[in-house]
Amino acid sequence: MAPNTQSKALHDDPDVNGEQEIVRLEERHLHSMLVIEHSSFESPWCSGDFESAFRDSRTLCLGLQLRGKLIGYAIGYLQIPPLHLANLAVGPEYRRRGYGLTLVQRIICEGVNAGCTGCTLEVRASNERAQRLYHVLGFETIDVWPRHYSGPVEDGLIMYRGSKVDG
Repeated sequence: MAPNTQSKALHDDPDVNGEQEIVRLEERHLHSMLVIEHSSFESPWCSGDFESAFRDSRTLCLGLQLRGKLIGYAIGYLQIPPLHLANLAVGPEYRRRGYGLTLVQRIICEGVNAGCTGCTLEVRASNERAQRLYHVLGFETIDVWPRHYSGPVEDGLIMYRGSKVDG
């Protein structure tokens, strides 16, 4: 079965109430994803971007549910050898609680299990909060792409980390 087509929980990650789980995302999650996406980014993905990811067997689409509600997601492309983390978002009311860390750790683990030997991503130069998260996880800035982002125009930092599974 393709990595992004299973809908059952991958495992239960206990939070303080034991009500957190990582799930494979499907089109039924799209509305919740779009709400999170639009509250997270100035230039958000559209529904077609997510639908394309759902159909691509080389894409990992992981969601984090808390008490049955989708609160965040990570989308990664298996571009073996590296995994490319293309999208990470957590709903505003759930940020700064470790959920983004959980999602990145899990998608990297899934990438390693699929044969990836590292992970790349790009992040806005002004997004210091995300950069701090990625540095905690062992990512290093390896390049700067001038004017990579639009709306507003901004440099993109290209980050990379090797395939160690631990955070």
